[in-house]
Amino acid sequence: MTEVLIVDDIEYPGYEQGIPQPQRMYATKLKEYIEIHPTHYKRIKLYWEMLYKTKDKNEYYNGTIIQIISPTIYILKNKYHQRIWSIDISKYTVLLRDYETVYQENRRKENLWQLYQAGLVTIDPSVSGDADGDADDTD
Repeated sequence: MTEVLIVDDIEYPGYEQGIPQPQRMYATKLKEYIEIHPTHYKRIKLYWEMLYKTKDKNEYYNGTIIQIISPTIYILKNKYHQRIWSIDISKYTVLLRDYETVYQENRRKENLWQLYQAGLVTIDPSVSGDADGDADDTD
């Protein structure tokens, strides 16, 4: 039987203790995050998505906050790597997911989709991504 990690009486079956591998982040993904100044650490809430990086490298670690020990010490989980670890963020550049920006972008996409379905917006075949403007390769 595999070990089950427990944090604040919540079981995390299949998770291992340890820091996940760092990741490179694309600029488009980084736009979903905002940098947090250390004076605002006390405003960080449970279950927010945190991204942090060392000040001298461009490698990022990300996880969801599952326990707040102090304004600078957190326990995070990464569901993709199935890892749980603690972190003192005072040594890192910290970013939090900006859900308002993500929400607004998703609303724009949904509104555009509804306009398209209603026939009020069309897609110009010349901008389909095909170099000769012919999106249909039947000839």
